[in-house]
Amino acid sequence: MNVFSRIKMLIKYNDLLRIIVTANLKEKYLGSVLGYFWSLLEPLLSMLIYLFVFSVIVKFKVENYSVFLLTGILSWNFLQISTTTGVTSLTRNFNLIRKVKMPRELFPLADVIARMIELLLSLIFLLLFITYYQISFTVNIFLFPLILFFQFLFIYGVCLFISHLNVLFTDVQRLQGVIMRLWFYLTPVIYPYSKVPAKIYHYYMLNPMAVFVSLYRTAFLGTPPPEAQYIIFAGVVTLLIYFSGMAFFLRNERIMLKFI
Repeated sequence: MNVFSRIKMLIKYNDLLRIIVTANLKEKYLGSVLGYFWSLLEPLLSMLIYLFVFSVIVKFKVENYSVFLLTGILSWNFLQISTTTGVTSLTRNFNLIRKVKMPRELFPLADVIARMIELLLSLIFLLLFITYYQISFTVNIFLFPLILFFQFLFIYGVCLFISHLNVLFTDVQRLQGVIMRLWFYLTPVIYPYSKVPAKIYHYYMLNPMAVFVSLYRTAFLGTPPPEAQYIIFAGVVTLLIYFSGMAFFLRNERIMLKFI
């Protein structure tokens, strides 16, 4: 079965996907006093920590830095938390995978959708901060759905790779955490991409997350977007990651089932 046929099959399983996403969200907050409120509180607490470090101790000067920072954290958290949960999406659900016949890529997909829902909820805080600092929205805000769509495809593609590899090699789960820490500092979450030294700027902007984080700020804060060639490159890489991730997952699905 080719990639496009499998995508059509996923659409047919939308009811099951909704059930898995709902269960995913409930499981994450099971036993938590604050429940779903954590999806709002987590990025806010991260913002306060970085705000203290980079505006009080290091004194990093950026206009409306708290809003700038929160926007970057929300975009980054979508990737980080999605891959952290997505890498174990198959091993966590091995009982269902063994007993129920369904497209197995539903499980990493459900993880990414659940994290996107948390992101959308977290935007409440961002909008409150934007209102408080009297930052005017521009027409760029209408670009956000497109930016989110491409980031979603990028993250899902990554999760298709790592969720499968984690079944074969459990070290992938540990390696994911190390890579994410390095990737964080190579992405303009706590600083603007304009501060990157000119001699490495071209290579730095080949990081799709550098483009996504910057475009979040363009959409919500009206900051200048990255150069067009980097946006196009990020879009092409996103599509390659998604389709190659799906093809890799399907091609090696039988091998994965032997290990799970």
